[in-house]
Amino acid sequence: MLVMIIDDDHMVLEFIGELLASKGINSRRYTSPTQAVLDLKEQRYDAVVTDYMMPGMNGRGVLRVVKGICPEIPVFLITGNMDMSRQEAQDLGFEEVFMKPGEMFNLIEAFDRLKQKAPSTGIKVNANNN
Repeated sequence: MLVMIIDDDHMVLEFIGELLASKGINSRRYTSPTQAVLDLKEQRYDAVVTDYMMPGMNGRGVLRVVKGICPEIPVFLITGNMDMSRQEAQDLGFEEVFMKPGEMFNLIEAFDRLKQKAPSTGIKVNANNN
C-alpha cells in the first residue's frame, strides 16, 4: 500500500510516516499540497492523508483535486483546527477525520479497516504491502 501524506509541519509529517511504516505501509511525504497534487497525476496512491490548514491549498482543496483525478482514493483528514464539523467534512468526502495531536494514532485502525474492505474498493493490498 502506498499512501500520500501532506502536512506543512515537518514533525507531524515524519510522525505519521513513521506510524504508518510501523504497520508496513509505505508513504510519500509532502510539505507542499501543490507539489503533492502534481505528483498524484504521475503516481498511483492507495490513500491520501492530508492536513487541513496549509499555505497555498487547504485540505478541502486537496480533497477536490484528489477526487477529481481518482474518485475512489480515500482521503483522510488530520487537523488541529478546521472551519467545519466532522460530519460536514465526511459529507464533503473525507473518509475519516482525526484531530491533532491526540487522535493521530487512530490512523492505524483506519488503515486496518481500509485493508479489510480493500477488495470492495479496488485498493490493492498484497502480502508485501505494496
